[in-house]
Amino acid sequence: MLITILWTFLQSPTYEAESRVLIRYGREYTYRPVDPLTKGEVQPMVAFNRDEILNTEIQIFTSAELIEKVISSLGVKTIFPDLDTNTDDHQTLMTRAVEAFRKNLTVQQIKGSGVLRVAFQNHDPDVAVKVVKLLTDYFKERHLEVFKDPRMPFLESQLGIYRQKLEKSKQKLQKFMEEHHIISLKEQQKLLLQQYKEIRTLLIQGESYQQALDKKISTLSSMLANIPKDTVLFDEKAKTNDIRLARTQLLTLKLKEQGLLEKYRENNRLVKGVRQKIKVVEDFLRQQQPSDQENVRTGSNSLYQYVEQKLINAQAERNAQQAKNAALNRQLGMIEHELEEFGNTEPELNMLTQDVEINEKSYRNFINKLEKTRILDAMDSQKIVNVVVIEQPIKPVKPIKPRKKINLLVGIILGVAASFAYALFYDNLFTPWKGKQDTSYVIPS
Repeated sequence: MLITILWTFLQSPTYEAESRVLIRYGREYTYRPVDPLTKGEVQPMVAFNRDEILNTEIQIFTSAELIEKVISSLGVKTIFPDLDTNTDDHQTLMTRAVEAFRKNLTVQQIKGSGVLRVAFQNHDPDVAVKVVKLLTDYFKERHLEVFKDPRMPFLESQLGIYRQKLEKSKQKLQKFMEEHHIISLKEQQKLLLQQYKEIRTLLIQGESYQQALDKKISTLSSMLANIPKDTVLFDEKAKTNDIRLARTQLLTLKLKEQGLLEKYRENNRLVKGVRQKIKVVEDFLRQQQPSDQENVRTGSNSLYQYVEQKLINAQAERNAQQAKNAALNRQLGMIEHELEEFGNTEPELNMLTQDVEINEKSYRNFINKLEKTRILDAMDSQKIVNVVVIEQPIKPVKPIKPRKKINLLVGIILGVAASFAYALFYDNLFTPWKGKQDTSYVIPS
């Protein structure tokens, strides 16, 4: 008991300063998936459990780097005046100081909360307060360093690379389009196909019209061969009136037949009806026998001239239509050639366009990532951290060591226990008649 009393009153008092730090769930613990474009970069910690988060922060609090920074700021002799500093190796001295610091440091989670209790014990209450205050301040800085997004240099370099790729791909695409006279491939193909369809329709109509003109020319040529170039202007005896009338009617029917053939096919009932009439008139003309003519005057046949003029007009119209059809064929050939060229260049154009789209998408992706990273970096530079000191350390008035009352009570208990133990030990060890009955001291009855 005396030893306990001496140890209690001779021991230097130890004071404890404490602070309480709230760890909020913030951007540091937000999950960010690995982007294939930035694969391999360092990703922020992924943590969702509160205990894991708090244990991580405790490890930062008790890290050697953070403790060394506090010790260097206050000095080893200030925090540990009794520590042996007789060494030339600074690292060895710092290692001893860190070990001593950790023995006096307490960082623990307050059960059922997201708050950490940070406490430090020292013989000097002012030093204890300074240590806790510096430790929490440096902890914020260290927290930012640990969770700082390291992607800024990587994203800036990648952004420059993809900017160059995008410019090169655009230049290649522009050069290719200029060489092949492409403005908008889809629109140009659409316009060419529309033109091809229209010209093809005109050509089909023109060829049909040309075939009709060929038939018309053939018919007019046949008619012209059967019409005399000269005709009788005056005949006293011959019966020419009926013949003239029949010929005129024959010409009229053949012209009508030609007009119907331009609209209908040969097996049409209207065409067949006109041909039957033509046959009747022709049979009539064949039955007429020539007779002796006297006082006959001849001259130019107006019917011949009329048919001849019709034939000339039809031939001119046919030549014009033929030239028009030839021009349409040339236009179709040119359009087909252009469509073929577009078809050959389309795969390469699609590849160049796709290359531009991929590079542009990557470039914009890196811009967005870089902007987000810059915002986070700005928040870090402003020391915006999701750590809040909810209780600043204050100078302790009473020491936590030694606990005099408890020590004295323990000393008394240990003293009494030791006394009883000594008595029992002595009694059992140094009494020779133990276990025998001593009759010399028996009191007579």
